Amino acid sequence: MFKRIIFLFCVALLTGIFSTAAAQKVVNVKIKAGTTSTTLNGSTRGARYVDYAVSAFEGQTISATLIKKTGTDVYFNVLRQGSEVAIADDAREVMSWSGTVDSTDVYVIRVYLPKSARLANRTSTFRLTIKVNHKNDSNAGKQVIYNCESSTLTADFKDGKPPTVRIRFGTQDIELPLEPSASGSKYEFNNQMFWV
Repeated sequence: MFKRIIFLFCVALLTGIFSTAAAQKVVNVKIKAGTTSTTLNGSTRGARYVDYAVSAFEGQTISATLIKKTGTDVYFNVLRQGSEVAIADDAREVMSWSGTVDSTDVYVIRVYLPKSARLANRTSTFRLTIKVNHKNDSNAGKQVIYNCESSTLTADFKDGKPPTVRIRFGTQDIELPLEPSASGSKYEFNNQMFWV
C-alpha cells in the first residue's frame, strides 16, 4: 500500500511538472528587413512565463526594454536557448538590457512575474521592444578599392536605412541600396555580393 501511494505521488508530481512546462509560451521574434527592432505586446499570469526567441550573430548587440501596461510588475532574463542561466549578471531580473553577444545563437528574453506575484497568481500585460544591431554598422565611411579588368573600381559604404554603396568605375558613379548579409562580412543587393 505504501509503495502504491509513493507511485501515485510520483505520477502526480511528474504530471504537474510536465503540464507546467507545457503551459509556457514561446514567441519566435522576426525583425523585418531594413529595420533593427520590433515591439510586441504580451501577458503573463502566476508561474507562467513568455520566451521571446531572437537569432543573433557573434558581435551583434541585442537590446530589450520591457514596459508594464497593466497589473503587477514584470521582469526578464536573457538566456541562450536551452539554458536556464542568464548570459550575464546584468541580464537577470531587469526591465532594460543591452549587450553584445559573443556567439551566433538563438537568445531568449524570458518575461516573468516576481516571486510574490507568482505565488499570488497575479497577472500582468506588457510591451517588449527588442533591437538587434548589425555588427557591421561600423562600416560607415569604409572605402574598398578593386582592380577590375585593369581598371580601378572604388566602393564607399555608408550606413543608413537602408545602407548604401557608391561604386565609382572610371568616371561613372552608381549608388545602390544594400542590406547587410547575415554573416556581416559582405553587403548584398539583387544577389550581387560586395565584400567589405
